[in-house]
Amino acid sequence: MAQLNSLIGSVLRDVIRAQHEANLYSLSLRKIYGAKGGIRDFRVPGALLGELELSLQYAVRKTDVQREEAETDYPALRRFFGELSQQLARTALTCVASAVSATDTEDPEGLNSLLSRVQGLEKEFGRFLSRKIGEGLDGQAAALVDGDGNLDTDLLTRNVMKTVDAHLLQNPDLGRLFEPGNGDLRQKTRSKFAAMMAVLTAKRVKDYHFIRRKVFSSQEIIIAADELKKVPAGAIQTLRIRVSPNGYLPDEAIVHPEISE
Repeated sequence: MAQLNSLIGSVLRDVIRAQHEANLYSLSLRKIYGAKGGIRDFRVPGALLGELELSLQYAVRKTDVQREEAETDYPALRRFFGELSQQLARTALTCVASAVSATDTEDPEGLNSLLSRVQGLEKEFGRFLSRKIGEGLDGQAAALVDGDGNLDTDLLTRNVMKTVDAHLLQNPDLGRLFEPGNGDLRQKTRSKFAAMMAVLTAKRVKDYHFIRRKVFSSQEIIIAADELKKVPAGAIQTLRIRVSPNGYLPDEAIVHPEISE
């Protein structure tokens, strides 16, 4: 027995996977040719699947088969990422400002200049950092939630810390603050932010459910040739599918709404 929707889905996945594997093979050839210097600009062979037409003969065994499926609620997940990224960006900037305030320096005039610069980051830099955190989380959305809807907080923490390190803690404008003479201030700031991030994430995630369940109606069908021989000719149907696997470009930017303090 087979279900019509599962069969069609399997066919479409196989076609798209074939295009994907062809793309990967072409990329691997490009790397090989590129390593050879003289043939760096050699055009690598490639294949692009155009429109395919498939025909499937089947007979309906049973209609209105009810089944329940669980799927990741990606709109809810991305709303969560949007809200969390804004909170984490503000928290990261607060941690840096706190570190500046606690720094013991022999140059109070320079410290005051640096402090005002850091405090100004929240207005000038906060949105940028929030967007970068959100983009990093969106890029790993599938890996961050398991089949039961549980959030992988360890992976989330590593993802966010990588972004904050790259765009804030390693920011050239803060180079003097994190000089060796100030102790291991960067690591202390990172540890403080990680602790606050764990609290914020645990608090925010309580308001969300990342799995939604849907009930579908489907048809059980007969597709095996030996079984179709036992079915009256008038009950056999033909399904024709046209597939264009090169028609989808997932390049639309994700915009997170602003949230209040």
